[in-house]
Amino acid sequence: MLLDSDEKISYDRHRFHSDIIKQAIWLYFRFTMSYRDVEELLAERGIDVSYVTVRRWVLKFGAEYALRIKKRVALKLLRKLLQNQGILPTKIVADKLKSYVSALRESEIRHLHYTTNRLNNRAESSHVPIRRRERKMQRFKSQKSAQMFLSIYRPI
Repeated sequence: MLLDSDEKISYDRHRFHSDIIKQAIWLYFRFTMSYRDVEELLAERGIDVSYVTVRRWVLKFGAEYALRIKKRVALKLLRKLLQNQGILPTKIVADKLKSYVSALRESEIRHLHYTTNRLNNRAESSHVPIRRRERKMQRFKSQKSAQMFLSIYRPI
């Protein structure tokens, strides 16, 4: 399912149970379905909902769900990176995405996050030499030449 906690989201004055609303929004975002596809899937489960209702739910609750998903993903990535390091870093350099900030705050290492200008340039520009070479080549003549090109630059 999409969310575990609903501390900010209120489902008051909605005809359907909150689990049905969550399921519809989850289906829409997770599988990139149309509103009508979600309507059909819910109808197969015996829930009579119009696609307009699904659209209204997505517009009303979708942004909050998306923020929570991004936060959860960022927290999972941060934990995995820190676990692979073995030691706590003295400085964490990342861009100013709110999901990173909230994940670091939840991990209680917010004080290590640096977002000042140009600190992130090294990570952001590591792919520049590959892009430069790609522009020169424009197209690969065959799949084999593309694989050879990418295998040379795999360690970067």
